[in-house]
Amino acid sequence: MKVMMNHLSAQLTPEELDELETVENLPIIFDDDCPEMTSDMLKQFRRMDQITTRN
Repeated sequence: MKVMMNHLSAQLTPEELDELETVENLPIIFDDDCPEMTSDMLKQFRRMDQITTRN
């Protein structure tokens, strides 16, 4: 099946909004599959709005 992103509704349903509000207050739980990042790992990230490209 092919899904075109421009065919999806830009508006969230009330159920989707409720779900987002619910999970917004849940604590972050790290596990073996998704461990907390170390300071060295975090230093490797760059903000996308600060990345420059060469022409």
